Amino acid sequence: MIGLVIGSVGRATRFCTFCAVRDVVKYGDALRAQSWAMTIAVALIGVQVLQITEFVDLSESIYLSDSFGWAGAIIGGLIFGVGMALVGSCGFNLVIRSGAGDMKAIIAMLVMALSAYMAARGITGLARAVLIEPLAVDLSDTGGQGLPTIIGNLTGFDNTTLRPIISVVLAGSLIIWALQKTQVRHAIRFFAPAVAIGAMAVAGFAVTGNLGVDDFEPQAVQSVSYIMPTGNSVLYLLTFTGATINFGIALIGGTLLGAFLVAALKRDFAVQTFESPEETFRVLIGAFLMGLGGVIALGCTFGQGITGVATLSAGSFLATFAIIAGAGLTVLASSTKLAGKTADLSRQM
Repeated sequence: MIGLVIGSVGRATRFCTFCAVRDVVKYGDALRAQSWAMTIAVALIGVQVLQITEFVDLSESIYLSDSFGWAGAIIGGLIFGVGMALVGSCGFNLVIRSGAGDMKAIIAMLVMALSAYMAARGITGLARAVLIEPLAVDLSDTGGQGLPTIIGNLTGFDNTTLRPIISVVLAGSLIIWALQKTQVRHAIRFFAPAVAIGAMAVAGFAVTGNLGVDDFEPQAVQSVSYIMPTGNSVLYLLTFTGATINFGIALIGGTLLGAFLVAALKRDFAVQTFESPEETFRVLIGAFLMGLGGVIALGCTFGQGITGVATLSAGSFLATFAIIAGAGLTVLASSTKLAGKTADLSRQM
């Protein structure tokens, strides 16, 4: 149901975190970025309420583990950002575009899924385990990588006191910036879905951390993410008779279904394909980098940039900044290259 809501809302509004980065870098338009900021703010407030009320123990999630993978966050984030720019879509948008019949997105999603599984348990995972994971810092003696804990250790303030303060300051700042110079028609178009999607990130933690807990079928405390779940979904389809469904697989299925239903209702379900061999090569390379980088960074612009940031994980903030940097620099480089080609053509005419 969470995937169904996110898929339908995402398809109806064309929600895409890569588009937010591209619009800022290429066009100087921050409206989509403001929508992303609102989504983070809603998720942050809701997730922190779950933690403060002890409805969910976020320390059980990968985002707040004692192992601070700073190298993975930076390197993986940069790789994912570059791949995202090459594909022209974030992982979440690939899924909802796939649900609407976009063959380019379907192929890219499958490549991303296979690459993610390879990076987690396959051949590229060996390089990750040997070269990157040993660089992680063990923070078990200092209380972990949560921002309230880190700031508390530096300032001497209590973690429980800092958590609501940091949450209000960060969420409030994001909301103020999101609403700055925003017209009412834009607010309705971009911020209503942002609230809905942010709320689903909260719901994911509520389901896996409390409502759906089963002692006989333990599962990780997690929420919405679109990299490793796609890999697990492909494996589930391949080994269906002996496989077990989990939150991530159900999320992908629900998101695809939600996107398909909206596309069918709006009558914009259309089969699209690649326009040239050059585009095919670029998208396939980008999708591979997205799967690889997403696993190394432990998430994407959704899994880290919304879900992870909402937990106040230092690693999530670091990964999100790296993803934005990788995507932004790639967009800037491609724009400069295109401008150079245009200038050369103008001189020839």
